[in-house]
Amino acid sequence: MLGKRPVTYIFKGIKWYEPWLALIKGLVPSSILEPLTKNNIIQIILISLGVSAALQAVKHEEIACKKQKEQQGETYQTNYQSLGKLLEIINDATVRILRWLTALLPLAVFGFVVKTILNNGFEEFEKLSSYIIVVLVALFLQVCYYLIRLKLDSWVQTTKAFW
Repeated sequence: MLGKRPVTYIFKGIKWYEPWLALIKGLVPSSILEPLTKNNIIQIILISLGVSAALQAVKHEEIACKKQKEQQGETYQTNYQSLGKLLEIINDATVRILRWLTALLPLAVFGFVVKTILNNGFEEFEKLSSYIIVVLVALFLQVCYYLIRLKLDSWVQTTKAFW
């Protein structure tokens, strides 16, 4: 009896493949900049993989063309090396900008805290006082626990500086 019925997986009007199709459609970006504006990490990774695969294909194609030209006695200059240098320069510039931001971030946080105190007084921090106390107590207990563990159970002799 069961074998004679057509196999259809319909649950509340949704066919079995529709969620999978929606998932795949959600993974494929409609433009290159859309994942960057919407912070969709999976789509950014897919774009990065696609670009890197294309760059590797271009590199291997140019290497093969260079070998073929050299066998014929001609000279051939590859362009992938200059593209690689360009990408290295962009990467170095991005890392430098991130280092600057990391260095300036404490100043921005300090400015935000000062602005909050000037606008609202210490009311905002009074609300957080119990949380701050709990965090400080937990950190103190953690330090005590690890120092005791180092003193009693460790072969490392770094505890002389603490005790």
